[in-house]
Amino acid sequence: MTSTTLRVPFQAWGSSACALAKAGYATLDALRNATEEDLALVPGISPIKARHIVQHLQQLPVLPQAPAPDAGVRAALLRARNAAQRLLESDRAEDLEKPLLRQLQKVVALAAALPEPPAGQADTGEDLARRIAGTVEALIHGVPGRKRQERTAEDLRAWRKGLKRMGGGG
Repeated sequence: MTSTTLRVPFQAWGSSACALAKAGYATLDALRNATEEDLALVPGISPIKARHIVQHLQQLPVLPQAPAPDAGVRAALLRARNAAQRLLESDRAEDLEKPLLRQLQKVVALAAALPEPPAGQADTGEDLARRIAGTVEALIHGVPGRKRQERTAEDLRAWRKGLKRMGGGG
């Protein structure tokens, strides 16, 4: 089970949140597993504040964690991400239309954020991921015309959204 690490610079947090993070309570899971006594030992956290934190966290629902991505989907998305990054960093990126550039940037982000497709949909997820990878890799070898770029952007958007729906990523 993975936990969500708070990814905000310490300076942007309040002093209590900063103290908790520095004491090893930088994730919601770590805070949920802490007792009032544990939290009260953190400098700057009073017993009353510790009780409030524990009570507040007990009211929050525990969301299920997404399982690790399917190896086939993950491998295809890694190929797509690498190809998209190479293309975005190349001179050819200047010749790409904005909608296609946006979709390539979203492909890069998708590879890191996609949970595993539900059971029975792994083959479909792998197929979509391979389509994305193949399409992005083909763009490295030559930039198509404007109309083809529009169709490619629409295809990438549809396939990416299909993967997100399968994985519950919205």
